[in-house]
Amino acid sequence: MISKNEIKQLRFLHSKKFREEKQVFIVEGDKMVREAIESPMEVVQLYYCSGSSQEFESIGTLISEKEMKQISQLSSSSPSLAVVRPNEFSESLQTIAEKPLLILDSIRDPGNLGTIIRTADWFGIETILVSKDTVDCFNSKVVQSTMGSIFRVQISYRDLVPAMLELKKVEVPLFGAFMDGDSPEILSNVVKRGALVIGSESFGISDAVKREIDHSITIKKDGMGESLNAAVATSILLYQWSLSPRN
Repeated sequence: MISKNEIKQLRFLHSKKFREEKQVFIVEGDKMVREAIESPMEVVQLYYCSGSSQEFESIGTLISEKEMKQISQLSSSSPSLAVVRPNEFSESLQTIAEKPLLILDSIRDPGNLGTIIRTADWFGIETILVSKDTVDCFNSKVVQSTMGSIFRVQISYRDLVPAMLELKKVEVPLFGAFMDGDSPEILSNVVKRGALVIGSESFGISDAVKREIDHSITIKKDGMGESLNAAVATSILLYQWSLSPRN
């Protein structure tokens, strides 16, 4: 049973402002809910419909399909939904700089951000620094696109230029993806410390961020395509980086 007030409060979580105020987000679907339970994050509430996973019975609230449709953020509601509280980002830049980093400058498309997070997880990137104007990583489309990687990859919203200056102080090389630059094979020589910067889908890396980049790299083009999708470019470059002796 779910009250009308609960439905109202859950629908408020469709808004970024309310998610930030309550410091929670929504995940949907048995797989995603199960991953949320198994992750270090706190599952605050869990709702499920008849026919969903039996393991949710002891910790969740059974509701009707009609009620699930009322609280779902998806066009086609799932049989289960959880309200999750993310962990606070507490590590210093000096600490996270000991491992490969991904930096995203003004990624606005939810599908792109979700796919990038999922790809980063595949290649063992544990932390992504993102500009404050990047789409909210707890947007429903982003969360679903990550396919569970949102629970394993730390996302930190920051003013990128000060963060990059801090990274430079501890001698972390900064690589940026551009239309013109050196071969990405240079990434294969980065054994441990390094950060890869990916720009927005429409405008690339901003001028302020560009000034702090040490090495410009590009993906060779043989065809006539104007540009690559940000998520696709990230995948190619992270694969190149994975060829480093660090692995």
